[in-house]
Amino acid sequence: MNIIDVKYPNLNAKLKGMYAKRITKADLEDVIKQNNFKNAVLLLKNKSEVFKNTDENIDRLEIESLLEEAEIQDIKKILYFLNKKDKEKFEIFLKKYKIKGAKNIDKVYFENLYDKVKNITNLQKIVGSEIDLLNVLWIYRIKKYYNFKEEDLKQILIDRNYKLNSKKIDQLIKANSFNDIKEILQNTVYKKIFVNESDVENNIDKYLYSINKKIFKQDIMSIAYVYAYVNLINYENNDIINTIEGIRYNMERQEIQKRLVR
Repeated sequence: MNIIDVKYPNLNAKLKGMYAKRITKADLEDVIKQNNFKNAVLLLKNKSEVFKNTDENIDRLEIESLLEEAEIQDIKKILYFLNKKDKEKFEIFLKKYKIKGAKNIDKVYFENLYDKVKNITNLQKIVGSEIDLLNVLWIYRIKKYYNFKEEDLKQILIDRNYKLNSKKIDQLIKANSFNDIKEILQNTVYKKIFVNESDVENNIDKYLYSINKKIFKQDIMSIAYVYAYVNLINYENNDIINTIEGIRYNMERQEIQKRLVR
């Protein structure tokens, strides 16, 4: 492979270097082992530039603010390298991170984004997998907590299909229980996500994290690794927050680890 075949080789090298400086899984495991909140913060300060000037009594809002500011700086660096066409697509993608409560972002966003990226294999995988899993999650939640007519439920869903075709979506809409949903998904790539009802949302995050991690590490031929990087740091930032907050509230180590995507 020639360097000219790499999409934005300078940006690729930049992101790999930036990612290498982030909090690792091993770092988080060391933080979890600390026996009190003060020690956990001190270790975090030692492991990450983001937290080096923080107070030992830092609260959740401050943690989120520091991580968000670091992410903004990363995104600015990315935008500097992109051409106009790629920048326009990337800015559409970023909208979900600019809206608080991004998991409630509307179907129009995803439909528009999917149409923009579907011709790039790994970008289609990143966005399409999230669409499929959001649709299943919405079906599950709505059928469990609300009394929607099937047609009304269908209107709420993101009208794009990746690994779940329209027939499969219709079957899910007609499902009467979690076990029905689980059975319908048995012959799909998502079968290991819908095993235990209590673990579904965490399993979704872990699945999407693994997809993004693989693409970031392996795909340097398309712009997909840039999108994967942003998704990765958001998942990993949530891991940092969940770890620190778990220690703050004296949660068991196993319970903290269970909440993490890594």
